[in-house]
Amino acid sequence: MKITVNIVDALDKIHCEDTIHSDLHSGNILFSQLIDLWLISNLGFYGSAIKLHLWEPPYIAPEIIDGKEYIKASDVYNLAMLMWEIASGKTPFNECENDYELAMNIVNGMRPKIESGIIPLEYKNLM
Repeated sequence: MKITVNIVDALDKIHCEDTIHSDLHSGNILFSQLIDLWLISNLGFYGSAIKLHLWEPPYIAPEIIDGKEYIKASDVYNLAMLMWEIASGKTPFNECENDYELAMNIVNGMRPKIESGIIPLEYKNLM
């Protein structure tokens, strides 16, 4: 929960500055032992999410795959994928090939399976 709370707080600060991260995934989450805090990195590397993640559809919001503009809600989708990864210990859709078929399945509503009994209900509802 601490990891998720830290990431949510950091993303809220980013959005309060009227900024969009647009590349939120586990590779951009850092832990500072000095201040015992999980942080979001790589704010300066803004670019097309499709170009940045051409072969990483698990973190791309469906609307971005579908060619729409990146918005704050797209970061929130990425946050949900991070929450799933934190809870499961696996990358979203790790059993699938990161290809066009996966991307189209995500656009059509496919989401990672949430295993019952492992993830607390409150966390699941937030995710």
